[in-house]
Amino acid sequence: MVTGLTRQAEPEEGAGEDTKAPSARGPAPKSWRHLPRGQRWPTLALYVLAVVPVLYVLHRVHKAPALPYTDYWQAFARIFTPSGGLHVGGIFSYQNEHPFVVPSLLYYIDAKFFDGTNQFTGYVSVVLALVTVLLARRMLPESMSAPMRAFMTMVISVVLFSPSGLWNFVRGMSGSAWLSANVFALAAILLAWRGRSVSATLVAALAILSYGTGFGAPIAIGLIALVRRDRWWRWALPAALLLGAAIVYAATATGGTTGANSRDPALIGSTFLSNVGMLWDPSAGPTAIIAGAAGLLLIGWSFWTVRADVRYADLLPWWGVAIYSICAAGLISVARGSVFGGDGVQGRYASLSGLFWIAVTVIAVRVVMARQESSLRIGAMLSMIAVFVAVSPTLAGQAISLEPTQRLTAAALRFNATGPVRNNVIPIDQVVPRLKALGDYPFTSSYSVGCGRKPGDTVTATSIRPLPASYADGTNGAVEAFGTPSDGALRFTGWIRRGGSGGEPSCVLVLDRDGKIVGGGVTRIPRADLTKFSVPSSPVGYDAVAPAALSDVRVVLGFADGFWQLPPS
Repeated sequence: MVTGLTRQAEPEEGAGEDTKAPSARGPAPKSWRHLPRGQRWPTLALYVLAVVPVLYVLHRVHKAPALPYTDYWQAFARIFTPSGGLHVGGIFSYQNEHPFVVPSLLYYIDAKFFDGTNQFTGYVSVVLALVTVLLARRMLPESMSAPMRAFMTMVISVVLFSPSGLWNFVRGMSGSAWLSANVFALAAILLAWRGRSVSATLVAALAILSYGTGFGAPIAIGLIALVRRDRWWRWALPAALLLGAAIVYAATATGGTTGANSRDPALIGSTFLSNVGMLWDPSAGPTAIIAGAAGLLLIGWSFWTVRADVRYADLLPWWGVAIYSICAAGLISVARGSVFGGDGVQGRYASLSGLFWIAVTVIAVRVVMARQESSLRIGAMLSMIAVFVAVSPTLAGQAISLEPTQRLTAAALRFNATGPVRNNVIPIDQVVPRLKALGDYPFTSSYSVGCGRKPGDTVTATSIRPLPASYADGTNGAVEAFGTPSDGALRFTGWIRRGGSGGEPSCVLVLDRDGKIVGGGVTRIPRADLTKFSVPSSPVGYDAVAPAALSDVRVVLGFADGFWQLPPS
């Protein structure tokens, strides 16, 4: 019987601070203010350090393109009517194969009140991640000292705001879904651990309404009740929720865009293990698979070893967090294994892998390293963080790789030259009328083509100087396409490398014969093909569009020292 998992027990004689019996409802540990002076400020410094990765992510969100990414547009077209009114049925619908009520509401708020920008959902994602950190902190074992709790809070923040998970922040439409499901799942686990089964079940329902991964929430809270041998209704409630949600889903879901579910066990297994271990190896190689398997073994061993020991009752919510993340990884593996060829390493999944490894860390500190010196525990956690951060550039690069395309797409929408970017805004024929009706980005009065200029502004001929021919012949630049027809638009592409006081171009503008801005695009595009500059991905490219009906146009680049006109060939 495991009836004593929530009861206070007497500590064993000689037991250290991290081995004495906790109580799930016992008094909270002393805050940093009540610590001896020698420990007070180092503990506070750890909380300050926990803020650093948050500031990094906020900076990246601020710099991200304002135009939302691909998946946003399908929901946008469902939520709004062509005149910009609310279509209620669009909120209670699926995004691909996922329940999508909560993200749809966030998208509605963004489009209706915040110009429909990517930044709004990015900042919402940051708030959701911060709430996740706070919920995780509330679940830390109460036997931990105040300094150790501060250190663990810093660890949790670094993992959840790691550059590996940048996708969910700089592509806010994605984080609004994944991270909202995580928040409701952790809140449900915390409530279930505290014996509030009805509230936990209701919150778990919100997790399901946020995203498909939320189906793991009722499983986690149901297992908490089963492990504690609670009264039958405490596990029956989440079981009924799971069954009811599954029936509704089976009856109403129309499928998604991911193709048929995986049937190959090896493919599912590879996707699953690499997804769990992705923070160790973003290449989905053997290291990710081995790390995933090792983490699962540690979780299983620790649960089997101490599940009946009252001293470790404070680990129940963390086994719940582990179960939730494992269930989410399993769902991803079945649904996406075929699409990704067994590669479960995708930037948008990083938060789930992060939650899993936070759970592994807390459990390991509490059980495996309970009697070890603090320096050993801290060293192990710092080593884990170092690995996570060291491998993060690969996934961070995935997250920001389409930023130039997004900025070009915004210009194409604004100047009615959408042909080359139609696949970035699907369904574009439904999206554009709704954007105009709502006055959303890029159809806002604040939209800029760069260099402080807006569509329709005039650049006087006297302020433009011609660039030498060397900026078109491959010496200092190249004009690869000048007014080339491209699916109903004119395309202007090339690269330029201009040293001296001018620096890099800040904008690219297409002007008509009167100097009026009739097109625009993006500069500083990474060009990995230009190896002669000895830079792996030299940001010297430019790309602009304008309506195909135009003729006699000029292309100018804005530098710190003024506007310079490109040679036509």
